Formats: sequence, C-alpha cells, structure tokens
Amino acid sequence: MQHKVSVRQANQKQVLNFLRFAGDVTIADIAEKIRLSKPTIKKVIDLYETQGMVMAVGKGESTDEGGKRPTIFRFNRNHGCAMAVHLGPDFVFGALTDLNGDILHSVYSNFSFRDMDRVMERICSTIRELYDRVNHRETNVIGVGIGVPGIVGVNDGSWIFSPHFVEWGTHLPFRQMIQERLGLELPIFIDNVNRLQAFAEYVKGQGKQTRNLVIVDAICEGLGAGILIDGKMYEGAESLSGEIGHMVLQPDGGPDCICGGKGCFEALVSTRSIRRILQAHRGIRAESLVYTDGYDSDEVNLDSLFRAYRQADPFADEIIEDIAKWFAIGLNNIIMVYDPEKIILQGIYSDAGPRFLDNLRTKINQMSLPYINRSVEIVFSDFGRERGVLGAAHYLLARYFESGLFG
Repeated sequence: MQHKVSVRQANQKQVLNFLRFAGDVTIADIAEKIRLSKPTIKKVIDLYETQGMVMAVGKGESTDEGGKRPTIFRFNRNHGCAMAVHLGPDFVFGALTDLNGDILHSVYSNFSFRDMDRVMERICSTIRELYDRVNHRETNVIGVGIGVPGIVGVNDGSWIFSPHFVEWGTHLPFRQMIQERLGLELPIFIDNVNRLQAFAEYVKGQGKQTRNLVIVDAICEGLGAGILIDGKMYEGAESLSGEIGHMVLQPDGGPDCICGGKGCFEALVSTRSIRRILQAHRGIRAESLVYTDGYDSDEVNLDSLFRAYRQADPFADEIIEDIAKWFAIGLNNIIMVYDPEKIILQGIYSDAGPRFLDNLRTKINQMSLPYINRSVEIVFSDFGRERGVLGAAHYLLARYFESGLFG
C-alpha cells in the first residue's frame, strides 16, 4: 500500500511540476512530454482542478479526424503565495509572491539601529504587513523564506555568525526567535542570502538552467558568493560555503575588515576602501570627472565613479583598475576550486559596465594556468535589490512542490 501511495504522489508531483512551467496545455500535450498515460494524467488533473491548483481555461482545436475538442488546462499561480524576507546590514526587504515566484507586493525599509530586539521586530512587522495583504479565504500562504548575511545552520535554523551584527553573538536560534515573535502558524526557513540569490539566478535569471554557477554579490559593506553544483545549493561541512569576502588576498598590510581580519577580499573592494582613496586624492585629482560629477565626500557616489570610468576618466581608470586586480585574484581562486560554467556578478559593480567585465576576463586569463583556455562566462546579473527576496521565494516554492504537501 505504501508503495502505491508513493507512486501516486510521484505522478502528482511530475504532472504539477510540468504544468507550473508549461503554460496552456492539454492532456495530450502533457502525455507527449512526460512518461505517463492519459488516464493517469486525467486523474491527477481532476484532483488539482478540484483543489483549485489547476484551471480549465478553454477548448483546443479538434484533430484532423474530428471528435471532441480537448480541454486546455493552466496552472493556477494565484492558488497560493509565498512570503520572502531579505535582511541586509541596514535594511529589510519583504515580498509577497505568487506560486511562480513573481512579486505581487513588496515593502522595503532602512534602519540605523543595531539592537537585536528592534531588528527582529522590524523583520516580524514586515512579515505581518505582507500577511495582511493576502485574501486568506482564497489564497494559501505556503510559508516564509528568510535570507540573511553570514553563516547559517540550515537544518536547525540557527544564525551562526554575521559580520554585520557581531554584537549579537553566535549560534542564535534565529528561526525559533522569529516564530515566537511572529505568532503565526507558518513554516519558516532561513538560509544564507547569497546561496538563495544563486538559486534565483538558476531559476529565472542569468544562470537559468546553468547547473554549475557562482554568484558574487558586492554590497557597500559586504561581499559574498552563492554556489550551485549540479543544480543544488552548496553549503559545505560547516555552512561556510560562499564566504569569499573573507578570503585573505593581501595578508601583509591589507586593510581592516569588519570581520576582524585584515586584507580580506571584501575589505579591498568595499565602498570603505573607495571612500578612503577618493578622500585622499580629492585635492590632487580635482580635475577628475569623479569629483566634478556629483561627488559627495561624506557619501561615496559610486554612480559618479562608474560614469567617469565609462567615459575613460584617467583617475577613475586607476581606481577601477586596482579594484579589478583584487576581483580577478578572488574570482580566479573561485574558478580554480569550483570550475563553474558561469560567474554572475551582482550588486554595486553591476553599473561599472562592459569595460569592467573585459578587464576582469583579461586579468583572469593571465593568471593560473594561462595556457588553458577557460570558457567560464562572467556576466552581470539582471536583478536589482529584489534578488534576495526572489531567491528566498523561489527556494521556498521549490521545497514546497518537492515535498508533495500540496497534494
């Protein structure tokens, strides 16, 4: 009996997963693509149509021999929704998505406080706001996915360490803390946000269907990676996977890093490093477009720097050249370890333009094993600040549909 139940559930998952991405199809269309009989598919369709997960949306054309016109079915993306949250060093971004992972509503807020209770409350108030947007009589909320920076224990929901919130200590029971404060009976999962962002690229971004990829995300005070191996997020034995920002690239005389170390990859390419350079050269290189195009000494204007770089301003070239050197060393190390098909750059350097990518490719090809032609693609992401919530939502949806709890 148990074997029959498992086979039935497997058939249900197979049909529904096909429908999720197929658009409008008939039973014959489904049977042509997956190895199930039409009667089996019809039973599954009937089940999901009764539940509201699948809709009949019309009739197709009859065959050349005539006969009844086939019914056209469509996955009901509005049958349920997912809630996703991205906690950054100084912001919370929340989003409500449909079952295809498209954003229906979002809320973004910055904060300057560091107190744990206040940050936790900001996360929970964001989730409550999203929850209140749902018509619960018609739509099922499948759960909450939360992406955070730092080292995460995925299985127990612990936040092991974050360099952005060092004062909070280590090994926080983060999922439990959110559940207790939230007071909602909803599944919650937590993971490193860069891993989730890599999953978003794999599902619907620049890495679509690229089974071995790495994303590198640079924010103003942080640098991390998400790694997919054979289409699966790689966590590592101690959940340290992706903490490339704290690879030491300049051990002697390198700048201080927020993690407490020196010469970390992150410290060498952060806005803090750029701010130091710009402030030191303001009087010396005052003629540069960097300073004449909206520069503010109190707030590093990366837009001005990148605009000047795209116009081949000599001083901007010098700054980006130094950044590209450290980036190339870091990316070359990643290539030597993981040998990915594609590296996707996210975050603040996405506006540096094609010259930056060309510079990186040239430098990397001159480094380790220069006689071997490496075909790894290096591209900019199409995602903006929504990349974290997209990753959390899509991974939550993948877990939901894989679990079979919908059937």
